[in-house]
Amino acid sequence: MKNILRYLNQDRGSQSILGIGAAVFVLALTLVTVSSTQLFRQQEQVRDVADSLALDLADLLRHNALERLKDPLLPKVDIVYEAPQELNHLANGSTSARHSNLRSARQVGDTQVAVTVCQASALAQLPIIDGFAGPAEICAKAQAKTLLPG
Repeated sequence: MKNILRYLNQDRGSQSILGIGAAVFVLALTLVTVSSTQLFRQQEQVRDVADSLALDLADLLRHNALERLKDPLLPKVDIVYEAPQELNHLANGSTSARHSNLRSARQVGDTQVAVTVCQASALAQLPIIDGFAGPAEICAKAQAKTLLPG
């Protein structure tokens, strides 16, 4: 019984357990910080691609309207048809656009374009975080409005 009481009164074991616990906490905090930073940067990239695509399509609307003033027999541009092609043009100049998928594109009225672009989450591809990852996709919506001539 004396040996058990003497062993419980020693402080050597509790210091190492405290050190291991602190190291695990710092490692977990670092992992969360790096992961959230990576998700934030990827969200910014997807938002930039969506904004660029919306502005590009709005510019296409304006260009088509100017061309139709010259030749009224020209058909109206179809945004839903043109959006994937414009995203491919963006992908040729941008790495972040290369991995983006067009979820939806629509024309709102005569002067406005709305797009939704998604990208697979970079965290979902990591084997350590596979079961704990949040969204499998990161999506961004953007709208752009143009001024039509006439």
